[in-house]
Amino acid sequence: MKQLIVFTPKEVDIDKILKENELDLNADYLKHFISYVLYGLARFVEHYDKKTGEYIRLRKKYVKLNSKRDVLNKNIHKKHADFLVSNFEPFTYRLSRTTKGKKLISILYRKPYVEKKKSYSYRINPNYSKQELKVNYIKSSSFRTKIREYSTQIPPVLKTGKYRFLNKYFENEKLDIDFDKALQLCNKRFHEQKDYGKYLNEIYKIVDLKNKIYRVYYHEDTDARLHTNITMLNKVYRKYLTYNNKKLVEVDLSNSIIYFLTMLICNNNITDNNHLNNNILLLKFQESLKSLSIKEIDLVKKIVVNGEFYDYFIDDIVEYFEYDELKVLYNKDNEENYSGSRTEIRKIAKKNILAMIFADPRSKNYTKFRKIFKNKFPELLAVLNRFKIENGKKQLSHLLFQIESYYVLDVVARDFNKKYSKTAPIFSLHDCLITTEDFASELKKTFEVVLNRELANKPMTKITKW
Repeated sequence: MKQLIVFTPKEVDIDKILKENELDLNADYLKHFISYVLYGLARFVEHYDKKTGEYIRLRKKYVKLNSKRDVLNKNIHKKHADFLVSNFEPFTYRLSRTTKGKKLISILYRKPYVEKKKSYSYRINPNYSKQELKVNYIKSSSFRTKIREYSTQIPPVLKTGKYRFLNKYFENEKLDIDFDKALQLCNKRFHEQKDYGKYLNEIYKIVDLKNKIYRVYYHEDTDARLHTNITMLNKVYRKYLTYNNKKLVEVDLSNSIIYFLTMLICNNNITDNNHLNNNILLLKFQESLKSLSIKEIDLVKKIVVNGEFYDYFIDDIVEYFEYDELKVLYNKDNEENYSGSRTEIRKIAKKNILAMIFADPRSKNYTKFRKIFKNKFPELLAVLNRFKIENGKKQLSHLLFQIESYYVLDVVARDFNKKYSKTAPIFSLHDCLITTEDFASELKKTFEVVLNRELANKPMTKITKW
């Protein structure tokens, strides 16, 4: 991979600055350092926490340098950093409706070093935060190699562990993104939404894919999911992804968490599984299910198997909520405006009922959804709430995610890979698996056949083309 892209603010031309001022500084290093700070700010907008296995939003405005200075070479770092925080760059600003002025500004701001307390930290000058970013290319091949080695994060579970069969699909560099189209859309969204943090977050996920810099996170004790460049990419950009120049499709396990919850409720196949039967939480949960009546067990199984679980709550949601309340709930998670259709209300049901199932039962959040669920499944709600109170509110979500991850990755993905590894890739997206469009039907069939074999219940799946 010869090219490596970094970003600077649109009006910052490092090559021109160095040439006009006859400065003996490394242009590659300056461009990378600016890009490094911008990427750090993007991660503060949305950051994956390795300890909890969850995404968190941060409000920090300054970026600390990583202690690994093999990329940010300490021998040359200081003079380059000092240069970027000095006042030298002419910046045009508006004095009035018809008059513009110019002033000298620095590209970066810096917080000072405090011995044994604080290291230097940086942020972009706010004057540039309304601008698009400009593409720059690192010329030095050795520097490109260092940046890739430093930036790539592949956990042992993918390198040498149980999911090493998936790693080759990242290593062979066949995964690609139409960078020009994705960047064009990203800039368009920035001008529409006026959200610089979100813009940085999206643009760096695009450029990581183009640079073949893969960042994968995995935490077995929490959700046990693989969080990859694909899972972190905003869905509006998925249509630009290809593998070996072929478009990608996802096979979605419909209502995945509810499906596995139902499998826990309705049969012993999961607890009898040798790979899962040492899970203490699983055994505790199975014990708590003994209080459930056959009536509720049969009902939840029926609507889940038929793919009607969330539809089952739509009429009650319409009764409990005003139109404007539903509009707020929908528009919070969807870019298109709410119109009141059953499809939109189903999306609201799916998001909020699942969130209610995982939430602290003593909190005031999701009160109406809790009442709606209780109207249908009072015994099941009591079981779920008691389990969360006794074991901690996050343990239910972790348990179900771990079960989902095992069957999707360890069972279905592995089975598909054994059959088609020489002809088709396999990637994961939480409860979905991804392959090229010419193998979509084979992946769908594998999903259904394998889970029916393992759990004695055929799941509902659907193919979504990107």
